[in-house]
Amino acid sequence: MGGTISTKGRVTGPSTALHASGDATVNRLDGFDITALTLAGHYDVTVPSGDVALATVRVNGRGEFLDVLGQPVQEATGTVAFDAERLAFDINLTQTAARKGRPAGAVILSPEQHEASLLDRTVTLGNAPWHLTPRESPPTLSWSDQGFA
Repeated sequence: MGGTISTKGRVTGPSTALHASGDATVNRLDGFDITALTLAGHYDVTVPSGDVALATVRVNGRGEFLDVLGQPVQEATGTVAFDAERLAFDINLTQTAARKGRPAGAVILSPEQHEASLLDRTVTLGNAPWHLTPRESPPTLSWSDQGFA
């Protein structure tokens, strides 16, 4: 993983309830099958009781000139939020002026079990949204060192 990060913000609160907020920029990101010329955004992080596993994180950001899994993306904007094990996302992607998409949804992450449960998922291609059908028990993805199952 490579790139240069710069941030301006502040950390407040006692060690049992640290709160950090500010703005960050990442230039020339290269990692996890993603490259980006520039990523910038605002972050807000709270770590209760000094336990990172219970942290809440919210990032509103924008990226330009990305390559995601081998696909060029002109611009990405949106929000990613994490609260304990719940990850929510709503991202607008622009590949060209005529080719746009928007993945949005929420998952429960269980990294110790190598699982993620899909609570909600919508993929919009152009003007056509595709929704995950609600179920009593959400679909679960699992993974190992060999890949996804």
